[in-house]
Amino acid sequence: MFTDPDDIFVDQQTINITSAVDGVTEQIFKLFPDERSTGFSMLLNLKSSYVNHAATDSHAIDMDGKLSGSDINGCNYLSNFSEVKDSGNIYSVSIEISACGEFSGEYTGLAITLKPDNEDKPDTLAILLNNNSHAIAMELYEN
Repeated sequence: MFTDPDDIFVDQQTINITSAVDGVTEQIFKLFPDERSTGFSMLLNLKSSYVNHAATDSHAIDMDGKLSGSDINGCNYLSNFSEVKDSGNIYSVSIEISACGEFSGEYTGLAITLKPDNEDKPDTLAILLNNNSHAIAMELYEN
C-alpha cells in the first residue's frame, strides 16, 4: 500500500511515495508540487471530463471529487478524491475498479494535477494506485 498521504512530505518541494505489494517494494515515486498549479488545490478544480492519451478511456470528476468512468477494456471506475493537507495540487484517492477481471478491487493512492508548459495542451491528472495485488498508473488529460 502507499505511504500515508499526510506523512509523505520530505520537504515542501518533493514527496516520496513507496508502493509495496505483498510487502515487497514495487516502485518509489517522487511527486513535485507545481507552482504553476496555483489555484488548482481545491476539489472543485478537478471537476471536468478526462480522457487517456488515445482518447479510448473516458472519466468524469464532479464538484465533490467523485470520479466515474470506464476504459476500452470495459473496466468501470468509481473513486473519491480528497485533498492532502498543505500539498497544493496533490490528492489522496480511493478507487473501486469493477468488471475488470483480476484487476477488479479496491485501490488507494495519490493523484497530482499538472498544468502543461504549452497552453495549447490540456491539463494532466496523474493517478498512482495500488492494492495488495496490483499497482496502476493512469495519466488522464482534461477534455
